[in-house]
Amino acid sequence: MCAPEDSVKPTALQLSKLQKILQESFGLELRVAVIPMQDIRAKDVDVHVAKLEITENKYIALFRGGDLAVADRLAKNDKGNYEIDTTS
Repeated sequence: MCAPEDSVKPTALQLSKLQKILQESFGLELRVAVIPMQDIRAKDVDVHVAKLEITENKYIALFRGGDLAVADRLAKNDKGNYEIDTTS
């Protein structure tokens, strides 16, 4: 998920609630991490985002350029800096 800077905290809060529900209801572990775009760009990766209208007034974001792979690696390998603890 990609969110504007002013929406990161409320988005992370909602994701942490979802993480807790999945753990309690289904025993599933959902990783939740917040990775600033500048950290992805610091890895010399271009971030390309496009907005696609799939039906009238319904949009999805499309990403290109390796940015999601970098974000995934940061979330998994550098948890201490990005992972949100939602177990409390």
